[in-house]
Amino acid sequence: MPQGASGVTASTASRLVIDAGVVYTNIDTNSLEDGSSSTPVADAKASATLLGATRGGNTFTAGRTMREMEADGKLGPTKGFKRRQEVAATLQTNLLEVTSENLQKAFAGSANESAGSFDKLTGGEVTDTDYLSNIALFGTYTSGTGDTDVVVVVLENVLAVEAPDFSLSDEDEVVMPVTFGAHFDPATPGTEPWAIYIKSA
Repeated sequence: MPQGASGVTASTASRLVIDAGVVYTNIDTNSLEDGSSSTPVADAKASATLLGATRGGNTFTAGRTMREMEADGKLGPTKGFKRRQEVAATLQTNLLEVTSENLQKAFAGSANESAGSFDKLTGGEVTDTDYLSNIALFGTYTSGTGDTDVVVVVLENVLAVEAPDFSLSDEDEVVMPVTFGAHFDPATPGTEPWAIYIKSA
C-alpha cells in the first residue's frame, strides 16, 4: 500500500513552535521592529515584567468575527461580501505563580497598598492607568533558543477582562486562569490591537 501524501519537508522540524511559552507585560515592541539590534528579543524584554510561572499553557485568540453582507438572489458566501464585524483579541494564561503584582494585573481596577507585613489588594473602578501597554507571549521554535528563534504574540492596551477564580484544593496548587483582552486605540480605530512577530524565512 502506498504512503499517504505529506506536507513535511526538510525544514519542517525546525519550524515547530514548542512548549507553553512565557508571558511578559509591557515589552518594548520597537526593539522587535527597528532591525538595528542583534538581540531584539532580549532588548524587548529588558524593561518588561515577567508575569510568572504558568501551568496548562497559554492561548491566544484573535477574536475576529466576520459578517457576510446579504443581497437578494445570492446563493451563498460570495467573494467581496465579507466585512469585519468585531475584533476582540485575548490571551488566556494559567497563572501558577501568585504575587501581589500579577494579582493586581489579574483583577482590573484593583489597588495595591502596604498593610503591615502584607500587600493589600482591593477592588475598584477601572481607569485608563489600569491598562497595560501590552502583553506578550514568547514561544520557542524547535530550531533553537536563539534571540530570533521565537514567535511573539503581542496584544495592545490590555486589561484582564475576566477576574480569575482563586480555588484551593488538597494536594494541589492554585492555578488561576486569567483572560487578558486587547483594546483598540481611539486614535487609530482601524488598527487591530494585536500582532504576531515571526522570524523571517
